[in-house]
Amino acid sequence: MDILGNPNEIRDDWAARENIEIICTSIKTVVEFLNRFHSSCRLRLAELDNRLKRIEKSLDLMDANLNYNVSVQGQLQSSNLTSNETRSDTFVHQLTPCCSNFHSSQHYLSTGLAVRCFSVKDVDSTASVPT
Repeated sequence: MDILGNPNEIRDDWAARENIEIICTSIKTVVEFLNRFHSSCRLRLAELDNRLKRIEKSLDLMDANLNYNVSVQGQLQSSNLTSNETRSDTFVHQLTPCCSNFHSSQHYLSTGLAVRCFSVKDVDSTASVPT
């Protein structure tokens, strides 16, 4: 029996070992890439989750503020209606144009200078007030 064995078997064995080494190295490379990708995705998802939580909190705050403002405005309107119904001697201030060129002076309204264009006139609350 030959100590070295069959040279073809040895060559085939080395080729098989090289193939196994290449496959193992490739698997290690793929696993390392997938681990890095997994870590990167988890980090990005955590950042996105934090952003969404902040947006939800600010949205809840804005919603609560809006609901509060709507309820306060409703309470003020209902209290104004009841106070106007109970007191008949209340006078309502009605804005009436005092300029002869009222339509040409609409820009006063947009600039906040409505005082120049309107005068306040007291009207009995029982009279019909245009809206």
